[in-house]
Amino acid sequence: MSIEQLNANLAQIRHFQLHPELLPHVGQHYDEYRILLIGESHYLPTKDVDYGDYIDVFKNWYEDKLEHIPGVSDDEWEKDRSYFNTRNLITGFFNGEQHNNSFLAIPNKLFIEVMSQKAKQTKSNSLFSYCAFFNYFQRPHLREKEGFSFILPDEAKKTYNIVSEAITALNPLLVLFISTKASRSYVLNKYSSYENCSANVFFHLKKWNCDNGKEVPVNEYQEHLFGHPLRGILNREEIKRVLSEYLKSF
Repeated sequence: MSIEQLNANLAQIRHFQLHPELLPHVGQHYDEYRILLIGESHYLPTKDVDYGDYIDVFKNWYEDKLEHIPGVSDDEWEKDRSYFNTRNLITGFFNGEQHNNSFLAIPNKLFIEVMSQKAKQTKSNSLFSYCAFFNYFQRPHLREKEGFSFILPDEAKKTYNIVSEAITALNPLLVLFISTKASRSYVLNKYSSYENCSANVFFHLKKWNCDNGKEVPVNEYQEHLFGHPLRGILNREEIKRVLSEYLKSF
């Protein structure tokens, strides 16, 4: 499927019509490996405004556009929107900007190491030329440098539904979560429970999924959640191993 068609698929999702800043990045060579990387969340810079009022402004985030924040100038709001522009974030990473991009460097470095070990010639030395990327939580966090938290009714389920639409639109073969908080929310909404599900590679849908501990074949895509989601450990070697194993088939 062409990049143009993938972008057209994403553009049909209502949430991205309301908030085009959140459109996923799709690398120019995405179709070669079809890897989807899922992070945690964007955030807004800290404001000198009442937090309760701030929350109230976002109460219709999933139903309507947000063009203006009371007490924040239009120019300032336009600048704030750049903080949660997914595609600009990746462009900034390509250009060597360090603002909030350090977490992207880990999987990118591991991808380069794996490709180097395979002695495979690549069209680009960046994972983000070959992958799609978006943050799992579909609203910017309202407090800078704090972990994301749900503040709106049914926000967890709404988030899961949007992410599911995006995954369907991108049709990946490998989905890599690099946020344990994101993977936790995804799993709890997809399976309702962690019962009988604990490992560094959390689940791998080509071979099994979480169904009361039973192995159930699934003809969809692969998903790997790195680190035990209840402890929040990001295991770099596990990411490297999974990437290496996955790329053997290409």
